[in-house]
Amino acid sequence: MRTLPAIFCLAGCCLASQAQVIHETYDTDATPNGTSVLAWSGGNIGNASVKYTDGAGMSGTRGLLYSVDFNQQWDGYIAYQFQKDNLTPGTSANRGDYVLSFDLNVTGTPLTALQIDVKGSVGGWGGTWTETGAAGISVAAVTGWQHVSVALNSGSWTANGLNPQFDVAQVQIQVNGWQLQGGGPVVGEQVAVDNLDISLVPEPSVMALVGLGSMAVMVWRRKR
Repeated sequence: MRTLPAIFCLAGCCLASQAQVIHETYDTDATPNGTSVLAWSGGNIGNASVKYTDGAGMSGTRGLLYSVDFNQQWDGYIAYQFQKDNLTPGTSANRGDYVLSFDLNVTGTPLTALQIDVKGSVGGWGGTWTETGAAGISVAAVTGWQHVSVALNSGSWTANGLNPQFDVAQVQIQVNGWQLQGGGPVVGEQVAVDNLDISLVPEPSVMALVGLGSMAVMVWRRKR
């Protein structure tokens, strides 16, 4: 069974390459409680804020919390922009190999979609920038927590030119009044976001290799 260590090594190396490109939990010193991160807003709205907020995340952790009054039906917007540099680029140039995901909690009127734009630069802040373009990403029209996951080659982004092998990233998430169920108006709308991720999805060949490794372990144990 000399091949067993080799199988483990190869499977481990492949899995290591399937890393999270972005993983933001909002629970670190870089996201202190109460910090305002409102990027922009507009329309007929009031009491608008976006803050890192203790207790707003899943299981009572810190999360990103939007608070806003949409005073007019089908109107108003409020946005946040995540950004991070010195990222380790993914190993695939195919947008379809990457998934954007996050946990979403709506208190108030359910949303039907969130406007999201993913931007990336290859070569630092002064490098070559590409983006998916801003588009509405469908979410379940419910209150409470849900997990949202969308491939970076989703047809929702109709003008998608993103190069996913970026080392600087910006993810813009905008809550729009016209994407409320029924269009509003609504007072005291709250939207929480937690566990923002962009991950490289393991390819079928990698998963097959991991399965082969598991089978080899079973055979090895039976022969001992």
